[in-house]
Amino acid sequence: MPAALARATGVPLPEVVRRLGELCSRGVLRPSDAGSYLFSHALVRDVFYERITPDRRRELHRSIATTVNVDGQRHAALAAHHMLLAVPLVSAADVIRAAIAAAEAARARLAPEDAVAILEKAASAVEEFDAPEADQIELLLALGWAATEVGTLARGRQVFREASRRAATLGHAGLVARAALGQGAELVFGEVRDELCATLRSALAGLSEPAELRARLLARMAAALQPSTTPDEPIALARQALEMAKDLVDPRVRAEIALAAGSALMDFAAPAERIPVADELVQTARALGDAILELRGLTRLATDWLEVGDFARAEALIDARAELAGRIGHPRYLWQTPLLRSMLAMPKGDFGRCDEAIEEATAIGQEGFDVNAAHVVAVHRFWMLLVRGDGEGLRAHVPAMLHAMCRMPDPAQHHALVHAVVHARSGDAVRARTQLSAIGDGARMLAPMMRATIADAALLADDSARFPALLAELGPARGRHTTWGPFGFVCGPPFDAVLGSLAARLGRRDEARAAFAAALELSRRSGARASEAWVLLAQGEALRCWSMPATADFSAAARLARELGIAAILERVEGGTGSAREAPLPSGPCPDAVSASRTAADAPAQLQFSLRPQGKHVVVFCNGRTTRLRLVRGLPMLARLVDHPGREFHVLDLAAEPDDESAVADRGDAGETLDAKAREAYQRRILELRTELDEAEGFADVFRADRARRELDLLVQQLSSAIGLGGRARRVGSAAERARIVVQRRVREAIKKVAEHEPELGRHLDWAVRTGTFCAYEPLGRKTAV
Repeated sequence: MPAALARATGVPLPEVVRRLGELCSRGVLRPSDAGSYLFSHALVRDVFYERITPDRRRELHRSIATTVNVDGQRHAALAAHHMLLAVPLVSAADVIRAAIAAAEAARARLAPEDAVAILEKAASAVEEFDAPEADQIELLLALGWAATEVGTLARGRQVFREASRRAATLGHAGLVARAALGQGAELVFGEVRDELCATLRSALAGLSEPAELRARLLARMAAALQPSTTPDEPIALARQALEMAKDLVDPRVRAEIALAAGSALMDFAAPAERIPVADELVQTARALGDAILELRGLTRLATDWLEVGDFARAEALIDARAELAGRIGHPRYLWQTPLLRSMLAMPKGDFGRCDEAIEEATAIGQEGFDVNAAHVVAVHRFWMLLVRGDGEGLRAHVPAMLHAMCRMPDPAQHHALVHAVVHARSGDAVRARTQLSAIGDGARMLAPMMRATIADAALLADDSARFPALLAELGPARGRHTTWGPFGFVCGPPFDAVLGSLAARLGRRDEARAAFAAALELSRRSGARASEAWVLLAQGEALRCWSMPATADFSAAARLARELGIAAILERVEGGTGSAREAPLPSGPCPDAVSASRTAADAPAQLQFSLRPQGKHVVVFCNGRTTRLRLVRGLPMLARLVDHPGREFHVLDLAAEPDDESAVADRGDAGETLDAKAREAYQRRILELRTELDEAEGFADVFRADRARRELDLLVQQLSSAIGLGGRARRVGSAAERARIVVQRRVREAIKKVAEHEPELGRHLDWAVRTGTFCAYEPLGRKTAV
C-alpha cells in the first residue's frame, strides 16, 4: 500500500511509487492484486530485514501499525501484525485493542481460525508487559469467543473460566457477566450444565446495570436450563429477555438475545411464538451481515414451518440455508442441510432420500468434528425409523441412540424410554410396561415430542394409567406435526393422531373423531403421505376398539403403506382385519422401503434429452428445446452418468475429472482402525453386556441395567467407528469417503441447476440419479444408494 508507506515513512507519495516501481523492475518486489507489494522471495526479504537494526525495524512496524490502523476493519489484521512486531515500543493496551479488532475482522470474513491465531499471539506478547488486568480479561474474553466459534468448546470454556476468576478477583461485575455469557456460548445437545447455570445465576445476582447485560444473561440462563423439569421457568425468562430487548439499540445484542431465548422456546413453546423470534433473528443478522447468525435463524424457521405444516415455505428456507452454508463452506455448518432435507422427506414417506441424507450428514459431521453432529444424527435416525415402521432397523440402532442419550439429564430415564419404544413396537407389551415404569414421572421429558413418544409406547403397551395425563399434556399441541427442531430434525405424524388414539382408549369418541379429522386434514394439506397412513391406521384401530367397521381406513392405510414401504402398518392392518389386504402382506421389512415414494406410479414422464459438455458450458437438449448452462463442477459428472444409463460408477472415477484441480485422488489409506483380534475382543464383551442387560431389564434392576448400557454404549461406539458397511474393517483416511461427499453434493447441485431451466427434466433426474459410493442414472427410478 504505497499511501500507507508514504504516511509511515514521511516520504512523498510520488517518490514512494517511483521507488517501488524501480524495485519491481529489479525483481526485488512484485505487485499484488490487492494493490500492495510483496517481496519476490522470502530470502530477498530476509536480506533486507538483516540490514535494518532491530530497533529500527520495531520503529517502522510501529509507524506502519499506527498508519494502517486508521483504515479500521479493512486493514485490521495488518495493523495487528505490525503492532505485535513493534513490541515493546507499543503499549499492551494498543496490542490488545489491535488484536481484538483483527479478530472481529476475521470473524466478519468467517475465518475464526485466524481470530484464534492472532489473539493467542497477542496473549503471549502481553505477558512481557505489566498490562492492566481489565485489558487482559478483555483479551481472554475475545479468545474464548473465537475458540468457541472455531469448534474447540473445551478450550473456549477453559478460557472463559479463567476470565471469570480474574474478573471476580478484580470485582468487576460487568466482566464477570460477560465471562458467564461466554461459558454458555455454545449449547450442546441435551446438555444441562449445573456449573453454567450456577455461574449465570451468580452473575445475575451481582449485576444491577446495564439492562443490556441483564437481558443477555436472562436469555442465556433460559437456554441453559432447557430441558427443564419446570419448562415454564426458562420460557418465562426467555420472554422477559425478549421484552427487554425491544428497548435496546444495539442490533447485535438484540440478535444474541433472540438466539439464546429462541433456544429456550425451541421444542417447548408453540411455533406461533417461536416464528417471530426466529424471523427477527434472520432479518437482524442480514442487516449486520452476520452469516452464522442468519444460518441459525433459517434453521429454526425451517423446522418451525414444517411443524405447522407449511412444507413449501419450509423447503424454500432449507434451500436458502443450503446456499448460505455452501458459501460459508465449513463442515460445522454443512451437516444440518441434509438432515433438514430428510426432515422434509420423512413425513412424505421418501425414506430413500432420508437414507442418503443421513449418510451425507454423518460424513460431513465427522469431517468437521462437530460435538453435536453424531448425537443429532442418532436422534434423527431413531425417529425416522419409527415413522418408517422399520422394527429391525430400530433394534439395530438402539446402541447408537443410547449413546446419544447419555448426554441428556437423567440418562437412565431416557434409556428406559428408548427400550420401552422398541419393545412396544416389537409387540412385547410386558417389557415395554416395565421400561415405562422405570421412567417414573419423566420430569425431564416434558417437551411435547417426548410426551408423544411416551404416549406411542404406552398405547401399544396398554399402559392405560398414563392416558389421562398424556391427553391433557398434549392438548396444547393440537394442529401441529410432531417434530424435533435442531435437537433431531424430525417430522412425524400430527399430534392430533396421538390425541385421537388416547381419547379413543378413554372412551371420548367425539373428541377422538375430531382429533383424527384434524390429523388427516393437516397430513393431506402438507402432502405428508406417510403421516396420513399412520393416521388412517390409528383411526381404524380406534373404530375396531369401538367394535365399528374399520375396513375403509385399514384399506387406505395399507394402500399407502405398500406404496411407501411401511412394513409396520401392514403388519398392524393384518392384525386388525384380513379384508384390508389387496395382496399377500410381507412378514418382514418391506424390500421397497428404501425406495419410498419413488414407485412407478409416481415416476415423472419419460423425456427425450441429452447433456453435452461444450467448453465452459453444457448444452441441454430436451424435447426439441436447447439450453446452454454455464458449467458447474457437477454437470460433467451428471452428463457422464446420463450417457451410460444403468451403469454404476465409483465416486473416485466420477471425481477424477481431468480439469478439476479439487478432485479427490485416491491416495490410499492408513490401514485398519482396529485389528481382527481387538475387534473379536470387543464383540465378545458386547455379547456379555447384552446378556447382562437383558437379565437386568427382566428384573427391573434400573441401576444395573444403566451401568451395563453405559459400558455397552462406549464399546459399540468404538467398534462401530472401526467397522464399516457389511462388517468390513473401516480404514483410516479413506479417499472414497471424501469423494462420496464431494460427488453427491456436486451432482445434486447440477440437477438443481438443470431444474432451474427445465423443471420437468430436473424432476426426472432427481428421481432417476442415484448417488452414494456407487452412482448411476437409472431411467426407471433410482434404487437405494450403495
